[in-house]
Amino acid sequence: MTTSLHTPGPAWSTSCYGQASDITPMQTEALGEHFASCTRSSGRWPMLAQGMESMRGFVGCRLVTSMAVLTVIGAACLIWI
Repeated sequence: MTTSLHTPGPAWSTSCYGQASDITPMQTEALGEHFASCTRSSGRWPMLAQGMESMRGFVGCRLVTSMAVLTVIGAACLIWI
């Protein structure tokens, strides 16, 4: 008696099995739905959200420099007032 340990895998494959590796219309539609979902999930202003995410990445990599620049700008504003 043998038992099969094979579990059903995903319904898609990452190989083209010797055929042309063109994108099918179904894949294009799924990608479009994914992009639409990502846009909806980022709020009412996706461009603003994307810009803030970019700024967060920039400041995160240059935290000390960003804090120094903000301090200088803040001090200049206080002196000017």
